[in-house]
Amino acid sequence: MRIQHDAPGMRGIRSRNKTNGQLRQKRGDTHLSTLEDKYGEISDRRGDTHLSTLRELRGMSLSQMVKADPEVTHEPGLNGRHRNQDGRIRAKRGDTHIETLRDTYGMDFAAGLPGNLHLGILRAATGMSLSEMLRHPEAVQAAAEKLQ
Repeated sequence: MRIQHDAPGMRGIRSRNKTNGQLRQKRGDTHLSTLEDKYGEISDRRGDTHLSTLRELRGMSLSQMVKADPEVTHEPGLNGRHRNQDGRIRAKRGDTHIETLRDTYGMDFAAGLPGNLHLGILRAATGMSLSEMLRHPEAVQAAAEKLQ
């Protein structure tokens, strides 16, 4: 169904004001996921982000955002993990079992330690993050010997 007097190439159906025929403004509490279902990718922010927040952050109207390239707020980090809103790579959970990490990083990761040991314990013993442990396997091995 086309609304009379729509601009050529206008995407989606939005009603118009009866008094002057202008398009009605989309409600500010509309979620990004709802907008992307209708207009395609707009931003990689969370789906529950409100349109009013996007308007404020990007300084654009909805029609400008739809025409512009999608906003990218962060890049994938280590092994497909993403960055938090503050830019830091999300940390692997401390209750992740060593056996789970071995599936990803190889059977020699923290060799000699039981598979049901938590990553948090290994972090405390080495004082390193997971990415640091991967770069310095000798430090992990030394900590593993102390933990046994």
